[in-house]
Amino acid sequence: MRNLLAGLLIMFTTLSTAQNWLDVGLKGGGGVDFLLNKNIFDDNSYNHRLTGGYTFGGKLGLNFGNMHEVTFDVMYTAFNQKFQYNFSDTSAGINEQYFRKFSYSSIDLLLMYRMNNEGRYFEIGPKLSLNRGGTNTNDDPSDPYSDVSGLINPTSYGAAIGFGNYFFGTENFGITMGLRVSYDFTDLFNLEGTSSDYPGPIDSPYPSYAASNPLTIQAIMEFNFDFGYLATASCGKRTKLIMF
Repeated sequence: MRNLLAGLLIMFTTLSTAQNWLDVGLKGGGGVDFLLNKNIFDDNSYNHRLTGGYTFGGKLGLNFGNMHEVTFDVMYTAFNQKFQYNFSDTSAGINEQYFRKFSYSSIDLLLMYRMNNEGRYFEIGPKLSLNRGGTNTNDDPSDPYSDVSGLINPTSYGAAIGFGNYFFGTENFGITMGLRVSYDFTDLFNLEGTSSDYPGPIDSPYPSYAASNPLTIQAIMEFNFDFGYLATASCGKRTKLIMF
């Protein structure tokens, strides 16, 4: 306990005495999406397929010295998940393989803590997603869904974690490349989606419902520009922004 209190005291002292500055950034990237559903993972005839998605947006960062930063990210994310499943009816002599694709988009708001150290960074923080739209495409003619926006929760909560490197920069400009993993703790689908057992198989719903949680693993490129630092006036009562 004493070591923890001492560590917090040292960190607070460092942040309060360090030179603070603001930066803005544009960022974007892509990777793989997974709509994690336990029932589907346990079903050998209904499988997740490797599917790609992308994201882009911007950030505002407050730096506390050279090591610590808090950023607020606003990101547009396009999420996709493909499924492959088999439908067989021995009495009718039917044995078909179908592909379904589920897609939606979100505006993600992230408050991230970032630690910078010798050209590398590590970040972690909570995420709020404002979910939009929702489409379902399927080559199975018995699938009743096309627009599934009514099955999706409008908001979901999660967390993100990432790491990367600074690989190019000047005095006030820098480019980073890294990896960010985000996961939603909230079930993506609302009560209507739950009662429909979406995105489970059409012909044979599962005995019990399992939540669907989006997971993304994305490579992210970020372009940062430092535009001003915060300084305390000589009277010691006001803080002002001084542009670089």
